[in-house]
Amino acid sequence: MNKIDKMILAHSQWKFRLKQAIDTQKTSFTVDELRDHHHCDFGKWLDSAEGKTLADYSKVYDLHKKFHHDAAHVLTLALAGHKSEAKAQLEFGGQFSTVSALLVNKLTKLEEYWTNGSI
Repeated sequence: MNKIDKMILAHSQWKFRLKQAIDTQKTSFTVDELRDHHHCDFGKWLDSAEGKTLADYSKVYDLHKKFHHDAAHVLTLALAGHKSEAKAQLEFGGQFSTVSALLVNKLTKLEEYWTNGSI
């Protein structure tokens, strides 16, 4: 599995983690940790010299930052007991769902570049 595959998988798993947090009102991570888009492996890689050479770097950076911001918002709602509002964010058309799909789509396109040796 290459770097981009791992990044897609890691970010796709957040929907599951957020669903668990909504159902239990518990989590092993804080809202601030989730909001910090530099904290995850992909964010660290984006901050690297290699990451900054990425095609559409600024678009990927902005999507990744928005992803973490919106995920933190969902977690905030979940931990406050606002289950229906949090769940709405995860459903089709919800803010988190939309930005998550955009990020995964962008990463999928990057995977094509990655396998061709362009990044």
